[in-house]
Amino acid sequence: MKFYKKAFRKFRERRGLTFDDIAAALKVSRTAASYWEREDRPEKPRPKRMRALAALLGCSVQDISDLLPEEGGALSGVAIVSGGGVAVGNQFGDRSVVGGDGAVSWEILDRILDNEKLSAEAKIEMLRLLRGK
Repeated sequence: MKFYKKAFRKFRERRGLTFDDIAAALKVSRTAASYWEREDRPEKPRPKRMRALAALLGCSVQDISDLLPEEGGALSGVAIVSGGGVAVGNQFGDRSVVGGDGAVSWEILDRILDNEKLSAEAKIEMLRLLRGK
């Protein structure tokens, strides 16, 4: 798998995310997150983290890697939460909030993310509507 380090940096800076933000959201070390950006380092995110990373950065998996859409694990949902934070959930049960004041009901978020009848797009839209409350 190829990981596009310059694209990662561009999207990270555009979102105003620090390596600490990314590390907390993806449950990796700050050092690991910073190495993903450095051209002199071979490290890159594992495929199973790629969708959550792309969602966090506000881009597609293909914007930052050569993974196909079905590779890297299914993203369950993404929400913009009050204060401008981002909540991310994936098929592995990982859920994180980055930035903002984190004011989102995890009970409601869990119900939306665990609903197998909803498409990823429907989940994302429901979570966006939740933010408006």
